[in-house]
Amino acid sequence: LGVQCLLFLEVLSAGSIYGSDIPLSFFAGRAYGFGEVVQGRVPLWSPFQFCGYPFVGALQSAIFYPPNLLFAVLPTELAFAVSAQLHVTLAGLIMYVFITMETRSGWAALLAAIVCSSSPAILSRIYAGHVTMVCGYPWLVLFVAAWFVALERSSSRAAGLAGIALGLQVLAGPPAPPTCSSVAMLTITIVHVATHRAWLAVTSSLR
Repeated sequence: LGVQCLLFLEVLSAGSIYGSDIPLSFFAGRAYGFGEVVQGRVPLWSPFQFCGYPFVGALQSAIFYPPNLLFAVLPTELAFAVSAQLHVTLAGLIMYVFITMETRSGWAALLAAIVCSSSPAILSRIYAGHVTMVCGYPWLVLFVAAWFVALERSSSRAAGLAGIALGLQVLAGPPAPPTCSSVAMLTITIVHVATHRAWLAVTSSLR
């Protein structure tokens, strides 16, 4: 959390974050959509782009994504900054818990959490203004971790948690994180089945 505060110190002290896509694609939509929510209306239709378009039906509106309620209670420019730090920090915390469960090493978990939450792959998305990609990032981490645990420990709870993570990725907006999760699920499952069969073959040969 300390590392994230240092990374976001300038952003939070300024009270805003402006990647190139935020003023071009997201600012007006968030202000309009959650302004309507605050007024008790579901923003089914936006009259402000093209000749109007179905606002709720647009993936990027992410109007039903729970953490986006920040835009209903904070000024829009501040909500972008808080949302970015929230999601990146959450990704680090999820990684910390997962590595702690798997290795029982606090130092390994701390290093993994810092690398996960400070990766240029996600920080570059923040300053490019790829808002929905940033929102999907922690749930991608949670999905991979939960699915791994579900297979390793035959845990239905972990499988359910993976399903929740996948659902949150869909609600967050872009198709890329759920697609990455699907590929990760397939890869982890294939590796798990292959290694399990290899282990069975070894144990059978030793009998």
